[in-house]
Amino acid sequence: MANSGGHEGAAVSCISLSPSEDLFVSGSASGVVAVHQVGGDVGALHTVSVHGSLVSALDLGRRDLLFEGDAHGSVCCTRLLLNSDDHGGVKAEKKWELKAAHDALDITGISSTDEGRVVASSGKDECVRLWDVETQKQIVKLEGHKGWVKCVAVATSSDEVSSGNLVVSGGRDKAIKLWDIRASKTREVHNLLGHTGWVHAVDLSDGPSYPKIVSCSGDKTVRLWDLNNLKQESIMQGHELRVWSVAVNGSGDLAISGSSDGTMRSWRLAGHSFTEKIVEKGDDAILAVAMTKNGALAVSGYDSGVVRETWLESSVSEAYDASGSATVTPPEDVFEFPELQPVKMDIQKPMPAFHVGQGPRLIVGSEQFRVPGLLTTKSGNDSQSMRVSSMLPLASKPPPSRPEVPQTSPGASIPHSTTTKESAGDKEALMSRVREMEAKIEEIENQRLEMEKKYIAAVADANVKSAKIAEQDRAIYSLEERLRSLDVGIKQGTGERRILDETVALSALNDRVDSLLSRMDMLLKN
Repeated sequence: MANSGGHEGAAVSCISLSPSEDLFVSGSASGVVAVHQVGGDVGALHTVSVHGSLVSALDLGRRDLLFEGDAHGSVCCTRLLLNSDDHGGVKAEKKWELKAAHDALDITGISSTDEGRVVASSGKDECVRLWDVETQKQIVKLEGHKGWVKCVAVATSSDEVSSGNLVVSGGRDKAIKLWDIRASKTREVHNLLGHTGWVHAVDLSDGPSYPKIVSCSGDKTVRLWDLNNLKQESIMQGHELRVWSVAVNGSGDLAISGSSDGTMRSWRLAGHSFTEKIVEKGDDAILAVAMTKNGALAVSGYDSGVVRETWLESSVSEAYDASGSATVTPPEDVFEFPELQPVKMDIQKPMPAFHVGQGPRLIVGSEQFRVPGLLTTKSGNDSQSMRVSSMLPLASKPPPSRPEVPQTSPGASIPHSTTTKESAGDKEALMSRVREMEAKIEEIENQRLEMEKKYIAAVADANVKSAKIAEQDRAIYSLEERLRSLDVGIKQGTGERRILDETVALSALNDRVDSLLSRMDMLLKN
């Protein structure tokens, strides 16, 4: 299911699912943060806020708290309130905002602990910072990356790694760093090396012992890291351009990734081997992805402003119409029926998708989700068994017809298509152009980094000059006090000699004041 997500065509730069996985949020370059219901109606339930700059990081954590980071270096905390009397709407209550949390430089990543009491943020000031959600005070500043820190993730639950004790970050220096942030010691645990491009995103599984890390990079790869031995487990190659976002399921055996090549790919992991599958494919770059813990549903955000939900796993084990015939077309989980008849389904996971003949796509849900126009009733003793008692048309486009594969006799050759060659050539030219643009983007980012360094140096220099000027101001004030004291002495003097001495001293002080004022002018000019 795809929708505009309330972003009006602005690139969707970040996405986060709630721990209960009934809501997700998306943030865009327009400064909009939108709240969506998983499997709900097209569009956003609510627009949480409109920032003055790009929303660069989101985390929807426990206690209904939404943490946001933007391009001005601010970290915001907003409480989301579900509105039972407003058809499932959402209200937003802003709790606090930390302005210039990363020295007024961009926030690039944000992640909260499982209990929602600590939030970690990464930024272009080359560090990761941890904040106390209740007091808004900085707990610790983690330094070690050489260049921008592009992403951060906090371990949420593990027997070996306590919630919130492990922080993972990745950056421009192509390194992934592990941090132990227990109260007794805050230190860098390990430096994971292997990527040959910027590390754009990291995510952690909720494994029963040691969680696993999945990362993606400008080197077009997705990589799996085993925290048990602190080694790289798999290198997943397939994307044709840089990979912007990655997510892993709870058990650590399924990952998804989004890339500039317009594809979202799933990676079924088994030790050092993996199975790749293209889940989505289009012309727009996929900048953000998220996935449910069971690996059934993926949510993606596009450069065009579109937000899309995609079911990754099989949803239905059995389906048939009144005539007893049904066609299953994997891997899309599409069941086609020749007649519009009642259908029985054994639902293993919520939200299977159906095409009825050439008609609209219908969504059948569990007790938590309902779709207007589709009436369902429970049947039998199995609470997961549902019977469709009535099907009504929904406003939707019919499924695209599948091209027929030409039948050829053994040994016969299939004629080459000039259109295919031209399309392949056009695609290669487009990919070449995209690679040129990515190289230009990297060049511009490097130039911006240099400008930021010069700006920081200029600010530091200005602060030094301001301190010197303040010192001169204090000296002048002290001299003026002495001048006033001499004036009083002159007025109260009883002899000509005292008046002469005081006049000489006053003249010397005036000369010194003139000298100090001249030095101040020179400082201000420089």
